[in-house]
Amino acid sequence: MNRLQRLIKFYLLLGALLFSIGTQAHNVEDSDQVNAWVVAFFNSFNDNLTQGRMDAWMESWAPNAQRRTPMGNADGKEEIRALYQSLTERYSGLTHRIVDTVVEGRRASVELITVGIHRDSGNRVVIPNVALLTFNH
Repeated sequence: MNRLQRLIKFYLLLGALLFSIGTQAHNVEDSDQVNAWVVAFFNSFNDNLTQGRMDAWMESWAPNAQRRTPMGNADGKEEIRALYQSLTERYSGLTHRIVDTVVEGRRASVELITVGIHRDSGNRVVIPNVALLTFNH
C-alpha cells in the first residue's frame, strides 16, 4: 500500500506540474501577443500620423476609447481625432518611443517618450508619457 500511495502522489505531482507548465506557456503566449499589439499600435501612430494618414491611425481606436495625456484628454473617437489633429498641426515628427511595457491579460501599461518639433518655435519637445491600453481582439 505504501508503494501505491507514493505512485499516486507521484502522478498527482506530475499532473500538477504539467498543468502549471501548460498554464505558464499559455500566459507567455498571451503576453507575447499583447506585446506585439502594443508595438503595432505605436508603430501605426509613428507611421501613419507622420505621413498624414489620420484615417488609418483612427482604425486603431475603439468607438468609446479614452485618451488621457499630458498633451490633452479626449473621450471617443471623434475627440481623439480632434486632439491628434491639433497635435499634428502644432508639432512635426510627433512620435512615441516605447520605454517599457507591463502586460496583464489583455491590458498593457506602456511607458513612452513622446517627441516632436514645435512648429512655431522649432524647439524639440520630449514628454514622458504613459499609455494604459486594453485590447479587445
